[in-house]
Amino acid sequence: MSIFVTSDLHLGHKKIIDHCDRPFESVDHMNKVIVNNWNKTVNPKDTVYFLGDLSFRSYRTEFWIPFLNGKKIFIKGNHDWFDSVLYFNNYILKYRGDLFYLVHNPYDVPRDWKGWAICGHNHNKRPFFNKQSKRFNISVEVTNYRPINMECVSNLISQ
Repeated sequence: MSIFVTSDLHLGHKKIIDHCDRPFESVDHMNKVIVNNWNKTVNPKDTVYFLGDLSFRSYRTEFWIPFLNGKKIFIKGNHDWFDSVLYFNNYILKYRGDLFYLVHNPYDVPRDWKGWAICGHNHNKRPFFNKQSKRFNISVEVTNYRPINMECVSNLISQ
């Protein structure tokens, strides 16, 4: 069983295609590619920490959950609308001896946090990995529209 992180799918959000220069011809095309990428990457027994903005207005978050593999742990984003989903505002994950602060918006990482931060919200703003600031931007635009395995994250910080 693997652990993954991802953020900012914005399923059902037509304007995000132009806003973030996403390479999709329509919102339906985007939804299909992102859901397929997720399910090719994540097995049903894997865990995914989802760092916000699964969908946008047109569909509530609950609509998409059955279409996505894995156990999902939600960290609330600024566009999430939940009725029955348990979510966290942030989450501290320990993985291979390292602590990771998981939060949607990087500006919400506490100033005194000494560990690594994994965030979304910034969409296609690079870089994916910044060793100096101890930050990862895991918005789908910088992760090839698929979740990232924590093993990859762990390998990057140990280099």
